[in-house]
Amino acid sequence: LAHPLMVEIQLFRLIRTTEIEKIPIHNVDGQKFVYWDDIEQIFPEVKHVENDEVAVTLMRDSEGNRIKPHRIKHCPGVVLDVVLSTTVEPIHVDSPIATT
Repeated sequence: LAHPLMVEIQLFRLIRTTEIEKIPIHNVDGQKFVYWDDIEQIFPEVKHVENDEVAVTLMRDSEGNRIKPHRIKHCPGVVLDVVLSTTVEPIHVDSPIATT
């Protein structure tokens, strides 16, 4: 059982690295989330966040508008990968096949 004073957290890491950063989550009306600017404070160049190679999108209201201040849903027990705007994505090239 979690200690009642323990802060609930979301785990993050820079993509393709192992060092874990812990960011506190917020709970408003039963919705748990992390404010985007809290992520930017730790990862200033953040472009987006991924969960198992799937983008974690900003939360939206019932009309489909992004909720301000921007936030992402809490993913309990998961380490989210942070992709920076400077991150170079690997380019997959099919290996050449001899045609002779």
